[in-house]
Amino acid sequence: MTNKNLKIIIITFVVLLGLLLIKIYLPENINQESPYLNVINKIDPKNITSIDIEKDKEKIELKNVKNTWLLNEKKADPDKIESLITVLFPVKEPELIARTYKNYKQYDLLKDLATKITINRDLSIYGGKIDGTDFYVRINESPEVYLLKNPSTISSDPNDWYDKKILNIENEKVTKITIKDSSKSLSLVKKDNKWLDQDKKEVTTENVKMFLDSLTNITALSFLAVSQDIYSNEAELTINIDYDNKKEELQFFKGDSDYLVKRNSDKEQLVISDYNMSSLTSIIEEKL
Repeated sequence: MTNKNLKIIIITFVVLLGLLLIKIYLPENINQESPYLNVINKIDPKNITSIDIEKDKEKIELKNVKNTWLLNEKKADPDKIESLITVLFPVKEPELIARTYKNYKQYDLLKDLATKITINRDLSIYGGKIDGTDFYVRINESPEVYLLKNPSTISSDPNDWYDKKILNIENEKVTKITIKDSSKSLSLVKKDNKWLDQDKKEVTTENVKMFLDSLTNITALSFLAVSQDIYSNEAELTINIDYDNKKEELQFFKGDSDYLVKRNSDKEQLVISDYNMSSLTSIIEEKL
């Protein structure tokens, strides 16, 4: 064999080896155009009626009923759900991380490791490893792995999804506030962007805003899970809110170290901390 023929053989071998290495490794990391949006865009995020989340044999079913998200017939947190939808339905094509099944374990995308998210009983997205703001997913049964932003939660625990705000409204839409406790009653009405009390005296708008912010920022510790007997029989405080042509009544009952809040619109009973209650009453006494 001549040196020339040997050189050709060596070059051919090196080229073939290089092509083989490219075939093995390049598809795992190349950032090519992905079909993620082609699949996702078949569903309009505004028309999502159900989101099922399943992991480790635990499953929750979020349902959109007349523009209200429910979980086990309780209100679900709309902000968390909106965060999840925004992450799963990005505007721009997400980064394609891998095209094969080989690194599923590395990204926690094996079926026994991943969290399965099913949209409208039709589209399945498997959520895997969360690394800082990075969230690795795959879609339906396609092998590709994509990189999305980290959602606020993808938990299959119902307690992570319940709406525990005692009052979830837009403060700007409030038109009337009535506050009653054991010693006094206060009525505030919004007129021409000014707040007036029952004596037609103007109340500082910033003080009313402080009260509403304090009220709507209260997140319950939990829903009532014990007997109501540990709370007082008489409401220590009652707040009525008129907003957006709707009405809500909240009643606060004292316990040993917390308070029970009864919400009239859906008959829910939530437990809040003594600190939340004292902060609210302080604003009422000092600012209104």
